[in-house]
Amino acid sequence: MVKIESVADGIRRLEMRQPGARYVSAAYVVEGDGGVLVEPGPTSVLADVLEGLKQLGVRELAYIIPTHIHMDHAGGTGSLARCFPRAIVVLHPRGARHAIDPTRLIAGTRLAQGDDFESTYGPILPVPESQVYVPEDGETLTVKGRPLRVIHAPGHASHHMAVYDEKTGGLFCGEALGVPERQQAGHVGKAGRPACQGLLAEFQRGKIEHHDRGARESVAQVESDVDAGYGADVSQSVGGLYQPAQALLCLTGFGG
Repeated sequence: MVKIESVADGIRRLEMRQPGARYVSAAYVVEGDGGVLVEPGPTSVLADVLEGLKQLGVRELAYIIPTHIHMDHAGGTGSLARCFPRAIVVLHPRGARHAIDPTRLIAGTRLAQGDDFESTYGPILPVPESQVYVPEDGETLTVKGRPLRVIHAPGHASHHMAVYDEKTGGLFCGEALGVPERQQAGHVGKAGRPACQGLLAEFQRGKIEHHDRGARESVAQVESDVDAGYGADVSQSVGGLYQPAQALLCLTGFGG
């Protein structure tokens, strides 16, 4: 079952719950039909994603963008790409080859999630190479006149990207600002600090508002957390609102 909610001008969130998983998956649709889907999620939620797109009247997608290729954010990318053969799948250069040939990705997922991960999350299918596009860091993709800037944000994963929506000041951050799980409290460790600091540096005068709690923290506090090895603690929020002067939306691929 899919829950659809408008989170900003031209941005809809599809929220999907799945039995056996620890989290709620969230995908984002930008500019509706002929637009963009960010964070496809695992294959197990594909039917709900397709139902949500149908309800929104989406018959074609220009781009499919997972922030990184970990199973929970992108396991269903290959399957979704087959449903939208004219869509371009946007991938980080370090992740593209593993999405095209997911042999090592599947092996790593088995190590992390167990040999039976497909019973909960579904299979990981290859993304057709003909549909893959690898953008440069800072490159802007324009969809229906809406500029979306791709930012390479290594840390949580070496192939992590974030997507900055210039129309709303929204940032599709994936896990670049922290891992949204209560158990880890947004911990990103030393490897994630450069990505967090780089993203936060663009929004110095803002505030963070978590979608599920309404809790607010100054960016100074978040930067302090980053220095201590933590990102923004979104605690399984569907999409915390990161609000500087331009009302930045910090949208994760998780729900709760």
